[in-house]
Amino acid sequence: MASAYNAFFIGQYEIPRAKALFLLSWWLSLRKRVDRSARKTLDSLIILVGWFIWLERNEKTFNHVQRMTRMLNQKIIEEATAWVFAGFHCLAPFTAAVHPNIVPGNLLVGSQQGANVISS
Repeated sequence: MASAYNAFFIGQYEIPRAKALFLLSWWLSLRKRVDRSARKTLDSLIILVGWFIWLERNEKTFNHVQRMTRMLNQKIIEEATAWVFAGFHCLAPFTAAVHPNIVPGNLLVGSQQGANVISS
């Protein structure tokens, strides 16, 4: 448990132990309820969302910029999609769920299937 706790250090700042253990407990519990084949997707998505929450926190704290949740969600989806097209296929099930026009190996642009196909 101590090594997992150490993974929550970010720079010189540390998530309080109780919150870190709650997050870790929640994450591990969720992983047990997900098929083995989907665990890498789940882990990647949790890390991606956590990273974007951290970036949003920094924007609010240091630049006094606060986005609506909808905008943050869109940024996360865009980043996950970019990761998939860069070759990180673990997030492909997620991007396919939020972008029905994404098919493994191809991006179908627009509503006409086959009209504009870009190989990935």
